[in-house]
Amino acid sequence: MTLGSRHLARILAAAFAFASAAGAWAAPTAARGSRPKDDAASSRLREGEAALAARDWATAERKIREAVKISPRLARAHSDLAAVLLMSGQAGDEALEESRRAAELDPADLTYLVRYGATLETAGRLVEARAVLRRARARRPSDPQILLLLADCSARLGDDEAIPLLRKVVATSPKNLAARTTLARLLWARNDAAGGDAVMDRALRAFPGEAELHAEFGRSLLERLQFRRAIEQLSRAREGGSRSAPLLNALGEAFWEAGRGAEARSAFEEAIAADGGFFPARLALGRLLLWMGKPRESAEALRAAIDLREDSAPAQWTLGRALTSLGEGEAEAAERALRRAVELAPENSRFHYSLATFLKQRRDPGAEAELRRFRETSEAEQKAAFEAGSRQVELNGARDDLRRGRAEEALKRFQALPESASVLRGESEAFARLGRHEEALAALERASELDPDDVSIRAALAREYAEARGSR
Repeated sequence: MTLGSRHLARILAAAFAFASAAGAWAAPTAARGSRPKDDAASSRLREGEAALAARDWATAERKIREAVKISPRLARAHSDLAAVLLMSGQAGDEALEESRRAAELDPADLTYLVRYGATLETAGRLVEARAVLRRARARRPSDPQILLLLADCSARLGDDEAIPLLRKVVATSPKNLAARTTLARLLWARNDAAGGDAVMDRALRAFPGEAELHAEFGRSLLERLQFRRAIEQLSRAREGGSRSAPLLNALGEAFWEAGRGAEARSAFEEAIAADGGFFPARLALGRLLLWMGKPRESAEALRAAIDLREDSAPAQWTLGRALTSLGEGEAEAAERALRRAVELAPENSRFHYSLATFLKQRRDPGAEAELRRFRETSEAEQKAAFEAGSRQVELNGARDDLRRGRAEEALKRFQALPESASVLRGESEAFARLGRHEEALAALERASELDPDDVSIRAALAREYAEARGSR
């Protein structure tokens, strides 16, 4: 289970801020009259925490483990060990157990209960995390960091408590941009576009020119196919200094859908300049150039994309179409690309149709067999669409689970349905709600393979690329 790096950082920052405010991060010292082993444990812990602050994970882990071994009932040592495991990317069972143990050893210190709730959330155990954080809030109702952690957890679950909690966070911590964007996202997810837009408008008035807010707003507008407004917001994010490849790629998509091909090309090329290994921008540039009637340049861009992801069926298919336009000199390469697309996605009727058409134009005897495969896959797609329609009640039920904050139940229901682009989009949303952004991205990429021309899928991908890569 993978939590986006920005999201993980926010959770840990809130937990550490609480510990600092509570005085739990004063330098550990042994009590007067303590035994020598307590002095030794405190010494190791000071060294471990210094290494933790310096982001020297290996040294921190070694020193803190030594402190745990010397004094196994020292709650702070167990809590620190959980922290270093989380911060070094080891958010597994050991981190959970160490954090739980700290809360158990010193139940009077609220710091350890708060950190345990944060650890549960980073591990994706959201229902348990919410219960722990509710206990912490009951003990200190007005604490802003506990409120933030509980609001974040409830937002990921999408429960009815999330929106009131987030509104309270915004009211008590007006400089918290993450709370404002999370509140807007939740309102958008609940089909309250006006409410989400109003939250973002207020945020932008409070923080004029804030690139992160413009980027968030722009991606939402792109998902909702409001291309002119998306261009305005994403352009402002770029002007504000946000020049990550995912953001520039989203801007390119918005320009393209608005029919502004030259500006779209510029944005995609800027994304590639920002990160030459960002496959989506190279694929988008190749598709755009073919749409603009520039097959040779398209083929060049697509070959660069395929160098990064040889197993991308949409890239191979688009390359095959571009090379077909270049005539006899590229015929062999065109056939090779089209056959590779069919091999990678044999269930896609459009890929079979492109190959069949190519073979028929060349009077290849294999054309008839490929036309049969096209008809078979087309019929299978129609049957799947009919079955999906007949199971609309189940699909709506899964979506309703998402709206009601039951992301894990929704995910199970989506995964039980026959695969389709719409089902995969639902899966992706459930994964994202659970903080599992790499899996959300994989589901959307699969949906894009099934329907390469669906702009709403590409818009959703723009958001997940940013989340999975931890950049704006």
